[in-house]
Amino acid sequence: MRYLIFIISIWLIYRISKSLLRQKQAKQPKSNKNTPLKNTVRCAHCNLHIPESEAILGNGHSYCCEKHKQEHSETDHID
Repeated sequence: MRYLIFIISIWLIYRISKSLLRQKQAKQPKSNKNTPLKNTVRCAHCNLHIPESEAILGNGHSYCCEKHKQEHSETDHID
């Protein structure tokens, strides 16, 4: 009889903890699988792909930072 009570107690603890974990996971935000992809552009200097909204535009090209924009314009790249 003691073993039966012990087994039932362990089973109840397991079920309660599983239920609490499930509730906690439901409150967490979903993964980014459903978020739309942002348009990306390539830095003309280092070829890094960055979101279009963060790109620095100049001389008809996109750059990841102001430094690369300056360096690219100083070296007279022909694309």
